[in-house]
Amino acid sequence: MSASPALVSLSSDDLFCVSVVVAAYNAEDTIGECLASLDLQTLESLEVVIVDDGSTDGTLREIGEFAAKSAKSITILSQPNGGQGNARNLALAHCQGEYIGFLDADDFVLPEMFEMMYRAAVAENADLVRCGMRCFTGNGSSRIYSKIYLHPQKGDLFKRMQVQPYLHLVKSTLVSTHQITFAETRGSEDIAFFLKLFPHVNQIACIDKPYVCRRVLSGSTSSTATVEKCSQIFPVIDEVLAYYKNHGLLKRYGKLLEYSCVRLLMCSRVGWCSLIEDGRSKREMIRLISSFITKRFPGRSKNGEMHGMMGLYLRYGGKISMLVALPLLSRRYKSLLGV
Repeated sequence: MSASPALVSLSSDDLFCVSVVVAAYNAEDTIGECLASLDLQTLESLEVVIVDDGSTDGTLREIGEFAAKSAKSITILSQPNGGQGNARNLALAHCQGEYIGFLDADDFVLPEMFEMMYRAAVAENADLVRCGMRCFTGNGSSRIYSKIYLHPQKGDLFKRMQVQPYLHLVKSTLVSTHQITFAETRGSEDIAFFLKLFPHVNQIACIDKPYVCRRVLSGSTSSTATVEKCSQIFPVIDEVLAYYKNHGLLKRYGKLLEYSCVRLLMCSRVGWCSLIEDGRSKREMIRLISSFITKRFPGRSKNGEMHGMMGLYLRYGGKISMLVALPLLSRRYKSLLGV
């Protein structure tokens, strides 16, 4: 087993190099493999903060059995079901690491992941560290997603958004100092966390290795869609807009934020709409997206961050444009899920 990094330089308030947050809900079939992969981490100075989010199956029992035999520092929290964002926010308040990582209860990671990511963080004095993943899709195949932007500029964080918590290490002082939290919605909560975080990130480190093994399960939030689920993006964006306003960030980052939000709505959210089975509901969701953009981003046609053909679509596109783009975005989204 590899030794812990020789680069450790913890502040007096940090007890661990890395805290890993695991939020679990009815995950008894997968939580064992998930936690076992954390127990095998070669980074010794690592704590695991687990939140059982009101599970009604044997998840909490599995967590207890893991904690009883693990050599890692384990904190177990339990609460009534409040959703993944709510559970992660609870965990953040208990993290004692210099950096914070995340792992979903149905995923697992390679043994060297957090050691190598922590080494990169310390070597580059990074606020944010990013890696790749291998995605196991619904049809039994797998695909590696390790093409990441190795030296992104600040604007790239907004324009080439990657908001999957399980691919990142985040410096804990950024989270606490700038009041970075997940949205407590039933979906899209990760978007709020990262859009709040991006203005405060000055140094990024990237590792082009698929350390995360990600499952896309049938019935998971990312593989099913309804108008109600898709609409969760609206309060999330409103929460982010309020955060930027309250923290005086709109003047410097308003155009980049507008780019991110409009692209999220007109690309990834329209792509997700393709999973809505009922045609009338699908069209209604497109109408809601178009209406929301018109109300929240009335000046997008003058946004100088929107360039090229994509920029034309984002600046001037409406309901008709999104309906026309739907088949293309649908194929791309479904290929990512393997459905």
